[in-house]
Amino acid sequence: MTGKIARLPREHREQLNRRLRNGEPGKGIVKWLNALPEVQNILAAEFAGHPVREQNLSEWKQHGYREWLVHQEVQESLGETVAEGEELKSRLGEAVTEKLVGWMIPNFVAEARVKLAAAKNPDERWSVWQAFCVNLVPLQRVKYYTDRLKLEKERLEVTRRLTKEQKDEEFKEWLQRPDIKAKLHPKVERDRAVRRVLNMVDHVMLGTELEEYKYIDDEEWEDPAALI
Repeated sequence: MTGKIARLPREHREQLNRRLRNGEPGKGIVKWLNALPEVQNILAAEFAGHPVREQNLSEWKQHGYREWLVHQEVQESLGETVAEGEELKSRLGEAVTEKLVGWMIPNFVAEARVKLAAAKNPDERWSVWQAFCVNLVPLQRVKYYTDRLKLEKERLEVTRRLTKEQKDEEFKEWLQRPDIKAKLHPKVERDRAVRRVLNMVDHVMLGTELEEYKYIDDEEWEDPAALI
């Protein structure tokens, strides 16, 4: 049968584990648990209303709490590793793996030469060579993948640049199309513009009536004076 504490909601178990990690006494934790309405409902429904006791807490420490503690330590360790990696990246730049492998391989070879020189018989030398090959292959593989990733980034950058240049050229060609130029820069015919300007002058100077001009295809045209 699942223990009382294991049946509690996750948020309550999380708080319980943190209290244990902070060194809070068991009596206080048990008192706090039994006072929670959610805990009381679970105890009434599944454990005949029997409260959580210190014995239940002791059993939880041996199983659930221990697993939680290991999980927390792993998370914290990963967090520290990531933080250290970011610090190295800020110092060495994005190519931190490449630089690290480049440092490790020559040092690894140097250590292997020392061990080979200290080997007393062919069997020991063979063991050194085996260990050398077994450990060198992963390092070379890391270097290979690092170089491949670098080349892939360069290829993507070149592709992106070429794509942008191609789009720019296509856009320029599109702008030169007669139908597009007509839409972007609509103009009236010169003679129509002249007639319209003269009509405007007569209207202002002589008081003549303005003529009604019909636009072709609902065109919106520029100041006719600018076209003369």
